[in-house]
Amino acid sequence: MQKKRKVLWICISCICIFVILLSIVVHFAFNLKNVDVEFQSRLSQENTRLETGVQEEISNYFDFGNNIILMNFDENILEIEKNIPYVKINQIVKFFPNTIRVYISERIPKYKIKSETNSNEWIILDEDFKVLEIIDEINIENAKTDLEDVIEIENVSLTVSEGEFITNLPDLNADLNNIVAGVYGRTEDFSIVKSISISGTEEKVYTLTMKNDAREDGSGCRILVSGENDLTTKIFVAISTFEAELSSSDFLNEPSTTITVFYSNGEYKAIKNTV
Repeated sequence: MQKKRKVLWICISCICIFVILLSIVVHFAFNLKNVDVEFQSRLSQENTRLETGVQEEISNYFDFGNNIILMNFDENILEIEKNIPYVKINQIVKFFPNTIRVYISERIPKYKIKSETNSNEWIILDEDFKVLEIIDEINIENAKTDLEDVIEIENVSLTVSEGEFITNLPDLNADLNNIVAGVYGRTEDFSIVKSISISGTEEKVYTLTMKNDAREDGSGCRILVSGENDLTTKIFVAISTFEAELSSSDFLNEPSTTITVFYSNGEYKAIKNTV
């Protein structure tokens, strides 16, 4: 009996030693040593808004030496997205034993909204309603985005900080993205729209003001669309009519001209009206 106990304790001791050694090996073998940051999409070098060396900068947000098995990257993502607003973290993948790969994209500015606290400031947003930049019209030389390249959203103002996500306006965000999808689907250039305003309560009315560089205020033809359903299709039809009319000699690309979308015989159509 005593011999059996001795053998049992020897076995237990060997198991404990093995577990300790295994833990030590795992601890050191799976310590983070490499962070590879890879772009999945980025603007050309002359158009990018990201600084040189941004990939190395992102890698510094991770704790080298920590065990990657136990690592959770939620806080890292929040910190990176906050401090480098034009970066979007798409995915982080662990490659054992000691490497992680961070897949990123460059965020594209699409909208501008007036600051609620400063009438000289524009808040620049992307399709996720992330605040990419706050531009002061008085000190515009350091801006990364040209204000003429983004769409003004009228009748809305915000108080936010760079790097934040606007989460309290999901309907507005969805409506604008559907509208822009219709514009881009037809032209591959959403910046032909100068501004968008949304009015109405029971049924929303969307007014797109197209650009006209020949006019002092830059305002051209207005496109009117009612109802939230099928917004992308409606806008696609409206933009198609707008482009067709531009080739007409009697078309006036100014606010007195409107294009209205309506539903007839199972499809959406658009008609031009001139006041």
